Amino acid sequence: MMLQSTFSHATISWMILYINILRRITVETIVHDLSNLFRQLGMAGDVQTIDAFLASHHLKPGTRLAEAAFWNASQAQFLARALKDDSDWSRAADELATRLAPIFK
Repeated sequence: MMLQSTFSHATISWMILYINILRRITVETIVHDLSNLFRQLGMAGDVQTIDAFLASHHLKPGTRLAEAAFWNASQAQFLARALKDDSDWSRAADELATRLAPIFK
């Protein structure tokens, strides 16, 4: 015996479309700034944490951001991919690299 569905196929199709639209809106509203980059890297994104990190870390001359010794493997991979692919995160990653550069220390 087959149970009759409460929703029609058209209703289900509209629900799926609505869910996909909501997902797209949610993804597109993420602000790709330094604070959220820190969160993406698994760290706190508040101003005090970022300032403390910038004060205690620096890039050695000639070292690329993703090659710095203070990143774990997944953080380094994320940063390398963000910069290589010119992703939404590339501007924030560039800002981070600039602020970690020796000339700003």
